[in-house]
Amino acid sequence: MDEDLAAIMQRGIDSLVKLELLLLFDANPDLVDTAQAIAARLARDMRDVKFALRALAASDLVNQFELGAGRYVLYSRVESYHTRATIRRLSEVYHGDEQGRVEIIKKLMGLPT
Repeated sequence: MDEDLAAIMQRGIDSLVKLELLLLFDANPDLVDTAQAIAARLARDMRDVKFALRALAASDLVNQFELGAGRYVLYSRVESYHTRATIRRLSEVYHGDEQGRVEIIKKLMGLPT
C-alpha cells in the first residue's frame, strides 16, 4: 500500500461502513443525500451510516452541509482534488487488485499486512 493510501486509511477509515461510504461517493461523484437515504441505498443501519458520515466529515473525507436552517443534513464527496484522487486510487485497488483488497481489509481490522 502506497504512502497516500496508508495515510488516508489512518486519517479516518477504520470500518467497513466508512470504506463503503467513500467507495459509494467515488462511484457516484454527483451524489448529494441525507444519511437516511444513503443508508437505504447501502442497505445499512441508519445510525451506523450517520455515525460514519459524521466521522468522515470531521476527518475531511466527505462534505457535510445543512439546508433549511439545519433541518436537513446532506453529504457529498469531498472537494479536495488530492483527497478525491487518493480515494479514487483506494477504490481502484479495492475493486481491481485482490491482494490490495485483502491488505485494505486487514488494515481496517488492525491485522498485520
